[in-house]
Amino acid sequence: DFAACGDAIYLQADLPSGVNVRFDDKTGQQLMTIEILSGVLTVKLYNNGSVVQTGTAGSGMTEKTYGVEVVTSQSSVTVTLDFVSVNIAIATPLPMIKLAT
Repeated sequence: DFAACGDAIYLQADLPSGVNVRFDDKTGQQLMTIEILSGVLTVKLYNNGSVVQTGTAGSGMTEKTYGVEVVTSQSSVTVTLDFVSVNIAIATPLPMIKLAT
């Protein structure tokens, strides 16, 4: 199932070191990853396979299973793991996205 601009996606994700949650567009192109890097929530947005924006938040986050919420709007993407959030401003809305991992 795909989520459109303005939708929210909720999931449980196990995030050990080196593992990310990936979202793709309808063509299978990678659009976003969520991971814990050195104890920090890290969200990366991609365009044509390259990272175009990165947002980080938190510190001392452990590798465990998190409740994940992804909310897209016309002007931002907000990712929340438990109670830590990253908000990334975007110039154009993301296309429809789906969980790829």
